[in-house]
Amino acid sequence: LGDLEALADSSDLKQIDRALTDAAKAFEKVGDAAADEREALRTRYGKIRGQLVVRVRDMRESLDWERLHNVPKQEALIAEALALSTAELGEGDLRQLGNKLKELQARWKVVGAVPKSKADELWGRFKAASDQVYERVKGERGKEQERFAIHAAKKEELITKAEALAESTEWSTTSEAFRQLQAEWKASGHVPKQQGDEL
Repeated sequence: LGDLEALADSSDLKQIDRALTDAAKAFEKVGDAAADEREALRTRYGKIRGQLVVRVRDMRESLDWERLHNVPKQEALIAEALALSTAELGEGDLRQLGNKLKELQARWKVVGAVPKSKADELWGRFKAASDQVYERVKGERGKEQERFAIHAAKKEELITKAEALAESTEWSTTSEAFRQLQAEWKASGHVPKQQGDEL
């Protein structure tokens, strides 16, 4: 009874459930108590048990409402993931796309539980949409690596031309050639920073 009474203000649903189950088993043996104590124990038990049963019911209803309230939140995240899977990408947007996917996945974890009847279906839809975004990121990364290789090859070609001019003493012609090479360099496309710095 002391354990049950200590839980009167608790919000730990599992702990209250366990205590109620344990108390029910213990009170099957109330007949073992002294006759003059039995009725007082039963009355005390009935009172605290009634309070806790009502508390458990209220907490469960509150959890059910919270879970129902989480359904539209998860559906909104699914819609965002689907939008990411078809969003137009400009050059340099690939990293943002991957970061947005990670952010969506982090937000999914924070939303919380939904009713069991909807949980698997919603998770399946979110996972499928996330997988589409991930595959797109993977595919775009492959294309990006191909572009980087083309850009790097062009830059290497320009470096070779610049090195060939390094020993020239025809200042006017060489200066104009270097200006042309610089313009071509700027137009030759982006490569990753470290590679670009080395080149």
